[in-house]
Amino acid sequence: MSQNITHQFIGEMVNGLVFDGFYILNSAQIRKSRAGKPYLSGTLMDISGSINLVAWDYTGLITADDVGKVVYVDGEVGEYNGTPQIVCSVLELATAEDNASFNLANLIPYAPINCQTAVQQMHRVLEGLEDEVYRNISLGIFNTFAPLLSSLPAAKSVHHAFIGGWATHTLGMIILAERIYDEYHRIHSINRSLLMAGVFLHDIGKFREFQLSPFGLVADYSMEGKLIGHPVLGALIIENEAQKGAYPLEKVRQLQHIVLSHHGVPELGAATRPQTMEAEIINYLDGLNSRMDIYNAALSKTEEGAFSDYVRALDKRVYHATA
Repeated sequence: MSQNITHQFIGEMVNGLVFDGFYILNSAQIRKSRAGKPYLSGTLMDISGSINLVAWDYTGLITADDVGKVVYVDGEVGEYNGTPQIVCSVLELATAEDNASFNLANLIPYAPINCQTAVQQMHRVLEGLEDEVYRNISLGIFNTFAPLLSSLPAAKSVHHAFIGGWATHTLGMIILAERIYDEYHRIHSINRSLLMAGVFLHDIGKFREFQLSPFGLVADYSMEGKLIGHPVLGALIIENEAQKGAYPLEKVRQLQHIVLSHHGVPELGAATRPQTMEAEIINYLDGLNSRMDIYNAALSKTEEGAFSDYVRALDKRVYHATA
């Protein structure tokens, strides 16, 4: 392999492009064609986005166990069902000798904010909660997961799927929640401590839902992540922390209700629908913050004055307005 490969960013790939280079394997499945021959399908990613790939008549060593690793690809960009796809002629795992051929800064997406500062800001918010129960439970869980708070992605794909994605997503919601509280609490009986603790904890189950790659991205979902999911895992984390103190059951259940309902409806993964004002706010903020990141990713790959490719998470194409 060449030691001087110029990285071709996925977000700049066009139909018919022939290239080679190094990328992160984001998913991989070994399948069989109608003729019974094995082929590999999956996705590649770098800091500019992701793209589908296929390697026909594949007899190499790569499997789903290699998701999250760096691979060498030689192929051509085409389309399948209107979606860009790389047809690979070569697909191999990068070796130690290949390290000089690629720059990880081109491959691993990082948060656009200082996540250590974001986590410190969250800690200050939690320390300042007036309600002792919500403060103690939140800080206890904060301390449990402190080593990962600034680095965990928020997802494997879809939204905030980068190093520090959880902190970016959560702090963004905390900032919005503070503004909503300031606007509405004089008229509506919003519990600020419950609201802020609920925002911090709404995705805390993701710390048990994910299996991370060697680079800290989400390679797969854990067994309990697949069987239970992060809303229920988050409720269990709260339950375990609450058992350390003699906390009023209703307050514990309100926190758990926020976590279990933050996806809004069962069709989107909620265990129950929001039934408190705080849970309702968090459901909407979660959707807003997530969708804005999805829009941002789609627009970053779309020229001004044009519509994006179909965005599955939004179930539509989006328009990139001219400045």
